[in-house]
Amino acid sequence: MSSEAMIENPLTKSLADILREKLILGATGSLPPISQEVAIHAGKRHRIAPILYSLLKSGQIEATSASEKFLHDSYRHAGLQAAQQQRVRSRIHNILINAQLHYVELKGRGLAEQLYANPVARFSKDIDILIRKKDSTSALQALSDAGFIAKAKRSRKTNKLARYEMWAAKDTSLYDPDFDQQIELHSRLLQSEPANFSTVFMDSVLDSGTPQTTNPFYVFYLIMHGAHCHWASLKWILDLVLIARTSGVSANDMADLARTYHSLSAVSASVEFIDAVFPNSLPQDWITLARQIETSKSQELLAAFSEMLSGSPREVKQAGYPFADWYMYDGGINYWQAGPRRLIKPFFRFL
Repeated sequence: MSSEAMIENPLTKSLADILREKLILGATGSLPPISQEVAIHAGKRHRIAPILYSLLKSGQIEATSASEKFLHDSYRHAGLQAAQQQRVRSRIHNILINAQLHYVELKGRGLAEQLYANPVARFSKDIDILIRKKDSTSALQALSDAGFIAKAKRSRKTNKLARYEMWAAKDTSLYDPDFDQQIELHSRLLQSEPANFSTVFMDSVLDSGTPQTTNPFYVFYLIMHGAHCHWASLKWILDLVLIARTSGVSANDMADLARTYHSLSAVSASVEFIDAVFPNSLPQDWITLARQIETSKSQELLAAFSEMLSGSPREVKQAGYPFADWYMYDGGINYWQAGPRRLIKPFFRFL
């Protein structure tokens, strides 16, 4: 499927072309100056305005005066956010290590540092921390003792309620009042996942902290995270392209993990989708993989990803299959466990 057919929104299509030509392929030649409309779409919808500003300052793209101001302000905010998050990351590391708790930091600043020459360019709104399910109580207690607040929309949560939210929704929000930062504490990687998925991933990351993009399981998780979210953001798609081009993780590794965790449809559709959004940007073995493991469900997922990428922010928050996280898999889901979790999860939005 062509890029034009895959991306219905012209603003998103314009952004995809800019990123492909200038950041991924490093092509020379001029592009039309970025308009204010495109700049705002980049910041509000895809959270990539700081990346565009980085390209602007390096002379790779041009922008109108109004859009340049918006991009500059976005980059400045991203820099302040990154500095505060770095302080909180150090705090979390010390707290959890002193409590003798193994943890993994997902995505965020750690991923930015591996993918971008200027890590500030990749904006992160929060810090995602994965712990083992059995350590939920100890981690919440250690963090709350250090001043982190189990935060709800209208009130504070007790640690007991936070643990229940982690069971139902996979994560719970904590807040660091000293640095005005939000932390998402996860007890598993995904809302619904095959047995032992998070456990095996934790075992693959021997040292607490940020996993490396050379870890096949981490790359596989990032693909499945994108699929669960229907690849709603260009930022996540760009991450995967950069990882595939630089990490050395092979397509065969992805295929083996996809078979083990009943995810052939989701992985095939994801790779095909990324290739359509950024044509000729993925290694050839990844493209070959997508075609080899394609299933009848892959095309359905591909259509869903396309619809989500071009949707409005409101649609992105509300759209999806009634049980989208189940549908990502070809099997391997314990529905007796996943069903109650899915039914209870919306309750926590109203706290």
